[in-house]
This record gives sequence, C-alpha cells and structure tokens, in this order.
Amino acid sequence: MAITTSPADYVWIAAQLNKLKITNPDGSVAFRSHDVGLDYDDLLMLIETHHHFPSDIPDVERRRILAESLRSTVKAGEITDYSLKAHICKTIGLFSSKSPTDYVLVTSLSMKYDRTLEPLPYVPHISP
Repeated sequence: MAITTSPADYVWIAAQLNKLKITNPDGSVAFRSHDVGLDYDDLLMLIETHHHFPSDIPDVERRRILAESLRSTVKAGEITDYSLKAHICKTIGLFSSKSPTDYVLVTSLSMKYDRTLEPLPYVPHISP
C-alpha cells in the first residue's frame, strides 16, 4: 500500500503525539488531552484537515478513523511519521472494505399548533 504525501508535517505531529503519550501502570498507552500549548484534539484536527482521504470516506468517519489509527500506531511502539501514515492508510483500507450499513433516521417535532397549518397527506411506507 502506497503512503500518500500530504501538506501536513507528520514528523512534527508524530513528535507532538509522543510528548502527549503516557504509559499507564498496567502497560496500556494513552494520550494526555492537553499539554503546555498543545491539545490532542488539535493534532487530530490537523491531520484530519490535511490528510488526503478518499472521496468515499464520509467526513463524520474521518475522526474515528484517525483515533483508531493512533491507537494502533501507539500499540506498535514509538510514533513516527511513517508509522502514523501507514496506520492511517491501513485503517482507511479496512473502512473502505466494509459493506455499507443502512440506517433509519427517526425524529419528531413538537410545536404549538397553528390553525393555518394544513394537514399532510399520508404516504404509505414502500419497502425496497
């Protein structure tokens, strides 16, 4: 899998993530959310903004993909620019290989009745 180039400075981002990385007593690794002048979420947003995602990756999935990529990168050892980009590309590939899932959005609206509103006609549900 080729690692694409990006205007983001992955060397700098990897160094900042390593500064935020902490090892817990049980051996698991996590990130501090904030350090002097540096936020974990800001680093994620920087990558999200500058990484070239395929056009079929929805915007709402990018943050989840990046968080999962960081978890797998940090489990593998020290974060480097190469390992970070490699794990992002791998996670994007895993996401792209999944079958789409259908969802139904259910919502309601409550408001004060206005007599000028006309009733809507009933539209029966049509199964695919």
